[in-house]
Amino acid sequence: MDYFIKHFWDEKSYGFQFSDNEDKELLNTKEVYDGAIPSSNSVAAMNLIRLSRIIYNNDYEEKANKIITTFSNDIMRYPEGYTFLLSAFDFIIGDSYEIILFEGENVEESNLILDEIRNKFLPNMTLIKIGLGRKNESISEVIPYLKNYKSIDNKTTVYLCEKFFCKKPVTNVEDFRELLNSISSRKQ
Repeated sequence: MDYFIKHFWDEKSYGFQFSDNEDKELLNTKEVYDGAIPSSNSVAAMNLIRLSRIIYNNDYEEKANKIITTFSNDIMRYPEGYTFLLSAFDFIIGDSYEIILFEGENVEESNLILDEIRNKFLPNMTLIKIGLGRKNESISEVIPYLKNYKSIDNKTTVYLCEKFFCKKPVTNVEDFRELLNSISSRKQ
């Protein structure tokens, strides 16, 4: 993402261009209309917001906001043409969740929890899965806030967080299902 920003980000009028900033001979156009395939700026905005939530980088979220703001007049005129960009906007302003999953010795329990996640509609969710035996220190170099989380007694351990405020960790699929259902019931 840093490479993409360095080479394709338009610092003057915001958004990502088709050609590299260094290439002065090409016309730098920007794509934002979401047809059957989402536009590059819509995908970039979604990637920026997801990465900002995973690694807690406010600069990424700020750039996603700038993309949406830059094209807001177009969106207001024809919202149907910007559905993926509006999904990124919903991720920014709506409820969002972070799930931190430490795989335990019981891999089957981890897989059951992953099945629960896959079977629930959580469009504004990021998942960080830390494999069995993986040292938290190495991951904490990239995602510093993870140093505060750990597996409990080598069991599969799940933290369900809402905008980085985490509920008490759970170590089995039944308790995790209950947490997920509590989120769903609030929205109805």
